[in-house]
Amino acid sequence: MKQAMTHKFLTRGEYSVKRRSVLVVALAVALVFLFAASAFASFLSPTRARTWNWMADYYTWGSPIGSGVTGGTLLSATGANATNPGVHANYLANTAKCGICHSVHRAAGTGVQLLGTNNPTCAGCHVVGSTVTNVVVNWGTGPHSGGNVAACQARACHLDNPHGANGSQYAIVAAALLNPATDALLVTPTANPARSGISVAELDGLGTWPASTRSLVRTGYNCNICHSSTTLAVLNRGWADERHTNIDGTASPLVLKQGHIGVATPNVEVEVWTSPAGVSTTVTETVDTAFAPVTGCVSCHDQTDPRTRSGFTFPHGQTTAAGAGSNMPDGTRAFLWMGFSGGAGQALTPITTNDMKAYDGNCLKCHRDNAGAAGVGVTY
Repeated sequence: MKQAMTHKFLTRGEYSVKRRSVLVVALAVALVFLFAASAFASFLSPTRARTWNWMADYYTWGSPIGSGVTGGTLLSATGANATNPGVHANYLANTAKCGICHSVHRAAGTGVQLLGTNNPTCAGCHVVGSTVTNVVVNWGTGPHSGGNVAACQARACHLDNPHGANGSQYAIVAAALLNPATDALLVTPTANPARSGISVAELDGLGTWPASTRSLVRTGYNCNICHSSTTLAVLNRGWADERHTNIDGTASPLVLKQGHIGVATPNVEVEVWTSPAGVSTTVTETVDTAFAPVTGCVSCHDQTDPRTRSGFTFPHGQTTAAGAGSNMPDGTRAFLWMGFSGGAGQALTPITTNDMKAYDGNCLKCHRDNAGAAGVGVTY
């Protein structure tokens, strides 16, 4: 036998009471969320105000203020950072650098000295695969890398402390923690700025040099500590500096030497031999003498390595890793960190023997055009 179903219909009064109950509950829920959001906001506001970038445990040179929103002021432009380059030196009351390496209250649990790494040496931050910085060194084989921190510090290139204490008096040199012995080699050019193109203001980061020129000058004069027979950083054509006759330092006398220019310059007048109507003559013309841009050391020392910040193996490594994506065969050790070719823009062949160091292709890759229709031996 089927059971009869019954239904209860609410009276108008009962329906009104239930509707009011639902509204009260909904209002209460809304107020709970409102007060919670308000409390959360009041919690975040002072946190944002008291921390330069509340989203980051450690800052970076390119970190923006606040929560990382587009358009925020970058750390590199904060305080006096812009005129005091480098993380490792040039500290003032109004520079903002310490938080890049050290985190006062949010340091990594596995780190030491409030660092983000448990290795406080150069390799702790500057090896391939580091999560601390993208300024990495290719610890490959060769005289300028050595494969370990001890070998690196045994050379004369850099200081062995991260803060630049007792370092160079010049800001752009100190920024790279370069050996202060570099300063002694800069005495002659800074005494003749009109001829050398090198002034104290530029060395202090107060001039107009682009990053490539800063790198050229500080690297070139730092390399001269060991490579004392070479003139490496030339800004003005014709500049000559005192150098030893050979690389064995003070055992050989000093003579004036010039070097290849390391910055872009206007084309120059050269003597061009012509033979119009069978009559041999020499005329002076302004012609293109170079067909590739000159932007410092890596214009010639051009083996690439995407794992380094500069994108080149020069000067910290000489062997690219397999699969690194170099402009030369991956895994190749290019002597002098460079390759050669028959003209600008042509594929580079790495220098892999001492004989190749003397090949004309090391010059033709810049001083002859891609098609071989102009340049040294063709139009001048």
